[in-house]
Amino acid sequence: MGARMLVLLVVCSATLASATTTTRQVTVWKAQAKADDGSYKPIVFIGETPDDLLPPCRCVAGTWKIAAKNGETATHFIGTLDALSFNHARAAKKRLSIKIRKTRDLMGVHRDYRPALLAIVRGSGQLVLREVKGGDWEVVGYAPSSVGKLFANNPRWKADPKASPKPAAATPVVDPKADAAALAKLINDYRATLELPRVPLSVALTKVAQAHVRDLAQNAPVKDGCNLHSWSAKGAWSACCYDSSKEAARCMWVKPKEIAGYRGNGYEIAATASGITPEQALELWQKSPKHHEVMINKGIWTKPWAAMGVAVEGDYSVAWFADR
Repeated sequence: MGARMLVLLVVCSATLASATTTTRQVTVWKAQAKADDGSYKPIVFIGETPDDLLPPCRCVAGTWKIAAKNGETATHFIGTLDALSFNHARAAKKRLSIKIRKTRDLMGVHRDYRPALLAIVRGSGQLVLREVKGGDWEVVGYAPSSVGKLFANNPRWKADPKASPKPAAATPVVDPKADAAALAKLINDYRATLELPRVPLSVALTKVAQAHVRDLAQNAPVKDGCNLHSWSAKGAWSACCYDSSKEAARCMWVKPKEIAGYRGNGYEIAATASGITPEQALELWQKSPKHHEVMINKGIWTKPWAAMGVAVEGDYSVAWFADR
């Protein structure tokens, strides 16, 4: 049975007192795969049709299980793949211990598909993986329910037995440190176009920014009227629901002192999008008037910034500013 293409738009939003949006296109392919019992079950592929993607790739399908401890890092998911089904000749194994790269495609897939996909890679479920140079793997597809021996049951997706495929070139991976450095440079380059001075990076404010993106990504304090400046109760800081009240604002201001011993107040702008990139974060802040004013010392923020800290992780980007 054939695949059909869905061209989807990722809608990204930034939140302070108001919000704005930006879009980028992602192509997702939905197909039907023959399962072990002879029935056809849905399977989803990212980026290309399975007929184009699978035959030339060094691919494997199986049941993924993330490691119980240290199974997720900033750039990889680590675990095992069982019930293996290869699309190429491979020495017999019952299980693979593997690292799945957090590629831009994986972390930025459209919101209609992303929760199911991330639930699998952060737990267990049926995945289709492509081997890339260096021995790592990348997600190219997933099945909501097990399709069993995918390649044995669907021979049109197998590699040419006379030309065994080689590991593919790796695609861009999400790198929090590189993304943070890139975003800080983008902010300062943008300020320079407006003839504003560059803001020096602060070790202390960077520590605060890193703590907050990690809290946002892992502990999800944003809910029930609590916006992106909220903090959970799961860290060495005072928790708060940021709802634009003066009390909530004070909760933000003191975070540099609480977390890094910083002697001045800190002021944050934040953005969220699926697998957010530095370019997306900057664009969201440029298009959101209140974010923009903070970033370029306009409105009530006319005192020049003396320090800045930036962090990017998962779906979140934050920048902290201080006048000390």
